[in-house]
Amino acid sequence: MGKVVVFSITGCPHCRAAKAVLKRHGAPFHNVNLDDYPSRRKEVVLASGGKKTVPQVFFNATHIGGSTELQALAERGQLSAMLSALADEPDAPGRPLTTEECVHVCGVLCDCFRLRGCPVCSGNASLRHSFEHASASSCT
Repeated sequence: MGKVVVFSITGCPHCRAAKAVLKRHGAPFHNVNLDDYPSRRKEVVLASGGKKTVPQVFFNATHIGGSTELQALAERGQLSAMLSALADEPDAPGRPLTTEECVHVCGVLCDCFRLRGCPVCSGNASLRHSFEHASASSCT
């Protein structure tokens, strides 16, 4: 099954709206709160083609956009079909990692990640990341 990943911040009304649209459509999603994981902002900007606003929504490796784009898909009746197709897709290499997967990669989250191929999936360096210090107690 493919994954929906939403990058958001606390208190953002657009982020709440995007997540509400997904919930109304019964879509399970992984929320990555950039307030909790500020180091992931660089990843989002790269994966979204330079977008610096939140939310940013991904269906597997496909960047959907923000709340406005997601709501437009719902209003045009396209969102349900896209989510159904995503449910039939395998988890795709190249999609942004969920917070849980980042912890799985190195066991630590910090602000000093380097973009490179993911050791879990060997994904695209511009869309995936891992940490240089897999089990180190301090960052180098």
